[in-house]
Amino acid sequence: SNRSRSRPLRRCSLTDARIVQAGAYPLPDLMDAIFEHSRDTRRTKGDLRTIMIEYILIRDVNDMPEVARELGELLQPLGQGAYLNLIPYNPTDVPEDYRPPLPEAVTEFHRIMVHDYGVYTKIRKEMGQDIDGACGQLALKAGGGGGAGGGAATGRPRS
Repeated sequence: SNRSRSRPLRRCSLTDARIVQAGAYPLPDLMDAIFEHSRDTRRTKGDLRTIMIEYILIRDVNDMPEVARELGELLQPLGQGAYLNLIPYNPTDVPEDYRPPLPEAVTEFHRIMVHDYGVYTKIRKEMGQDIDGACGQLALKAGGGGGAGGGAATGRPRS
């Protein structure tokens, strides 16, 4: 990409990750809530409830084996109660110069999660990227206004 970055890319560690959904939640707080929910539903329902975790892989940010091992250590205590959905990043019109992970990085991340940590893991099949209709690509065009409250959704422009 020849567009300039507004912020430099940095490698991500799960220890400083924040999850964005109607605000930002520190990872330890989120994991506490997940473990509590898993424990409570097991106690009241008598069976194991699966918790789906979606994880977007971004090249050179969070797709490295050391991050997979961090995530594996985080999710392993859930045992069969965790279902990890790996989602390769799809390019969008954002200020950061994020790129999709290489296929071999996705395969290695998956291998680590399944074979080293026993976490049930699937890789989301990529579809629609060629028409900017893949997961995450129906984002607001940079500078197009809107934000969380409104605005027209558009695919990212082709260069």
